[in-house]
Amino acid sequence: MFLEKNEDVLICKGVKEGQEIPYSARIKIREEFCEAEKNGGQVNIDLGGFKNDRLNVFVECEECDCGRVDIGSSVCSGRGDLVCGGCNCRLTCPS
Repeated sequence: MFLEKNEDVLICKGVKEGQEIPYSARIKIREEFCEAEKNGGQVNIDLGGFKNDRLNVFVECEECDCGRVDIGSSVCSGRGDLVCGGCNCRLTCPS
């Protein structure tokens, strides 16, 4: 597949209309999103360079039991405690 730029639009040569093409993206959702949208919500992302194409993503926000602490959690490689979905690392010096 060959990409060609025409004005501000990317054109995929050799791709037929309706044909699926792989597209990868890394998307980070800020904590403030889940604070505002307790149950999650839809995020619409314009695909830069692709005319009229948009990626619609539904984000599910997870509630965690912040009262529960997993001391020495394996999720934290045994070097910290899992608190409300995040690692609180313990600073220790090797003996």
